[in-house]
Amino acid sequence: MSNQLNCVTCGQLILAEDVNLQNMVAKCRNCNAVFSFAPANADASRSSILETVQELVKEANREQSSTLGRPTDGRKIEMPKGVIAEHDFGELRFIIPWRNTRRWGFFLLFTIVWNAILTPFIIVGVATGEWRILLFASLHIIVGVSFLLYTLGLMFNKTSIVVTSQGVEIKNGPIPIPFNPNRFMAVRDIEQLFVEEYVPSKTNGRPDYTYAVTALTTSAERQRLVGGFSQPGHALYLEQEMETFLNIKDKPVY
Repeated sequence: MSNQLNCVTCGQLILAEDVNLQNMVAKCRNCNAVFSFAPANADASRSSILETVQELVKEANREQSSTLGRPTDGRKIEMPKGVIAEHDFGELRFIIPWRNTRRWGFFLLFTIVWNAILTPFIIVGVATGEWRILLFASLHIIVGVSFLLYTLGLMFNKTSIVVTSQGVEIKNGPIPIPFNPNRFMAVRDIEQLFVEEYVPSKTNGRPDYTYAVTALTTSAERQRLVGGFSQPGHALYLEQEMETFLNIKDKPVY
């Protein structure tokens, strides 16, 4: 059984090469009419499918993370080692070196081994003018440079957090690292702060549990403010101090 498409104007049979399935339009060679053969509810169906996919993605991301609560007996979380905190002139400031709060040992070892293997090929390619060697190794070079920059970031970057009555400003540097953007969130948009536990990677098949301070916005969205902590204490301390400064009552987030 075959499906045929006829022109809506003259009834001429439409050839396969004159049909655009992606946009669901066709052109008639007989009368040059261009017409759509999409169902009347096609746009609504596509919109409904897109919304369903987006909801599934959100649910999947939520299932891969969980929230942590602070002690319920009123005990304060002490400032972890490696965190610098200052409170004056209506500002709460934190300086957090990445090397004290993130996992970097594996990345350092991997970067050294990977680039040590690549370096002789690069030297030979440059010295002999055999650019084909460099072209062949270009993808591996990109990986090596990327890991080198990321490892340097883990060792030398710092996160600066400034909390005022207006909002929370977070800056990372000096080495720019993808997925760690500078950001600002206004206080009026923050409903609640909480600590999120998530698994960004695995080492030898074991999950690398990582922790972040996340904001629940007034529009019920979750926005990660600062993360990458290898221990929950750093994130719980930041949540505690920021909520106290902003007069946000601590509540569980599910």
